[in-house]
Amino acid sequence: PKSKQDLRFDLPTIGPRTVEGAAAAGIAGIAVIAGNTLAADPQALIEAADAKGLFVIGLAG
Repeated sequence: PKSKQDLRFDLPTIGPRTVEGAAAAGIAGIAVIAGNTLAADPQALIEAADAKGLFVIGLAG
């Protein structure tokens, strides 16, 4: 999350488009704060990450 982001109303969200952007940027994967991030279309997110060879991990906040 951004430094002043109010997590009561505005959680960070990742999805297949996030994976496409990460792949285009040439990074190895995506790390998020577990429990404070929404996954839009989780199955498509996993499939996109697998197809691009990227990891997606939730870290303790």
